[in-house]
Parts: sequence; structure tokens; C-alpha cells
Amino acid sequence: MEKLRHFPAEIPVADAGTSWVNKHFRPVLTHAALIQISMGIRLNFNADRSQ
Repeated sequence: MEKLRHFPAEIPVADAGTSWVNKHFRPVLTHAALIQISMGIRLNFNADRSQ
């Protein structure tokens, strides 16, 4: 329960969890997805050229 101390008290715990995750991890996941997509495009491009 000690970990929940940094959540704002007025938000229910379930909402605090999802909003905290969205705030901190949504940008990271979006960034990682963009990197994955650009790497995938690059790999496909190289594979097409090598054939």
C-alpha cells in the first residue's frame, strides 16, 4: 500500500492506476511503436532491394 501514497487522494485507486500509466507510459509506448514501425519499414525496404 505504500506505493499508492504518491497518487492524488481524490482519484479512486483504479482510475489513479490507469491515468498514471497513461501519463507516464503512453508517450513511451507511442515512441517505441514509431521506432518499431520505422525499423520494420527499413527492414522491408532492405529485403526488397536484396532480392
